Amino acid sequence: MKRKDMLLALMLPALLLTSCSTQEDGTMSSSAQDEQTAADGQELSAEGAVVTFNLTRASSDDGSEISELTFFVYQEDKQTDSLVYVGQVELGDGAIQLTLPLDEDLETFAVAGLPSYSDEDSLATLKLHLDAECQSEVWISNIVSFTSDYTTTNVELELSRLVGQCIVEPKETTTELSSFGKFDQVQTTLSNVATTYLVNDGSVEVEDITVSATSSDDYQVSVYSFPTTSASVATGIYMTFLKSGAQVNGLAASIDAGIVFESSKRTTVSIPFTDDTYMATPWSSAAKRNQFSVGATHCGRPETAPFYSISETIF
Repeated sequence: MKRKDMLLALMLPALLLTSCSTQEDGTMSSSAQDEQTAADGQELSAEGAVVTFNLTRASSDDGSEISELTFFVYQEDKQTDSLVYVGQVELGDGAIQLTLPLDEDLETFAVAGLPSYSDEDSLATLKLHLDAECQSEVWISNIVSFTSDYTTTNVELELSRLVGQCIVEPKETTTELSSFGKFDQVQTTLSNVATTYLVNDGSVEVEDITVSATSSDDYQVSVYSFPTTSASVATGIYMTFLKSGAQVNGLAASIDAGIVFESSKRTTVSIPFTDDTYMATPWSSAAKRNQFSVGATHCGRPETAPFYSISETIF
């Protein structure tokens, strides 16, 4: 093994957080572990570059709830890259200090609110994942490339919200729906929600997400999604109404609301739940049978349904 490789092998397991933050559950790549094992017993004095990462939040975002980050560090080698470190760190005062292998080309970034990730051995394959019901608000920093020499002591990272949000709510008040009394639960399915995000190129993987709500939620549901602008897909809405656990009605067709998720954009869709225009079965008939007997087409929108509304805000 060359002396530089042996130095790197000793430095990789020494990757740690000091003073400004704490490290939890950090892991090294298997190749780094193999090199470290091969170097055991060698009398070498390793040197490292101490780099402080200063994290700020984008001016348009609040982010006051962020307290912990998932931190990624990759080593660049010509046309490829390899994982050096990934771990949970506490944000603290916004400064994170790492001791890194000396004289290496590295790239790093941080993510907050992340439920899980996969294929992390290379930045080219790294995927970020939302939770099953897409209730996680995920933030990400810019990716910074630098050389870990003595001239690099500080690296600036800016966190900004990665996900967009869609809220589906009734136009009626909770009191009006309580008086209506023909359902006590609503299951809302949103199509083409981006649940997986590839960091390298911003591409996404989409799926349909179903979330339930009751009167305690004001029959309102909310989901977060990674941006879908690159996927050339729009999100539609389908709803099923239940009473005492049994389906009693549903929309006549999915509402093609044309929702496109963008970072920090909140789309609110207000739908009249009690209007027969939208229903597969008129509420008077559905209530008498107490069952949902007409199948929904799950496409298009009812031709005579101009009454739902959509608003968009930045959050």
